[in-house]
Amino acid sequence: DLDDLGAGLTEVNVLSTLARSPMTSAEEKRRYLDELAGTAERMVTSLDEIVWAVNPRNDTVVSLAGYFGSYAQRLLELASVACGLDVAKDLPDHPLDPTFRQGLFLAFKEAVTNVVRHSGASHAWLRIAVRDGDLVVEVTDNGRGFQTDARRHAGDGLANMHARLKSLGGDCDVISASNQGATIRFRAPLPMGWL
Repeated sequence: DLDDLGAGLTEVNVLSTLARSPMTSAEEKRRYLDELAGTAERMVTSLDEIVWAVNPRNDTVVSLAGYFGSYAQRLLELASVACGLDVAKDLPDHPLDPTFRQGLFLAFKEAVTNVVRHSGASHAWLRIAVRDGDLVVEVTDNGRGFQTDARRHAGDGLANMHARLKSLGGDCDVISASNQGATIRFRAPLPMGWL
């Protein structure tokens, strides 16, 4: 969001000042430049999210699927995780409420971030379809997985995803077991008149 972007710009300013200082050793300069590159990369992603979120042309099922696919591939590629896409060809090109779109995106972003941070996966798959009037988004990985009965101890990420989908009138299913990867499935109802 804009707060993250502002914090990132402050960090860029501080790191570039430190890197240019004659008091900074060559080793420190390299470290600051590496941090600067990482911060700039995160800011580009944040800015891209903001532009997508505020552009009303993106308020359709088709554009949401396209953005989710490019977002997942970009983020997973940075973490050296191959990403396969399976997006239904018959998605309806109907409008989405911006609140629906943003809520679903935040849950989806959490799922992809979990693959990067926690799974240890080498491959992930994104599947998007409309089934029985519901928009269904699945993020699957071949990582270490986890015991789903222990998910309440796994931090706020899973709880946040469940809460976001519940607020959209949908649900979030978590399918996993130790050393068997994980699937996070979001299901959110689309208004029947749109299908």
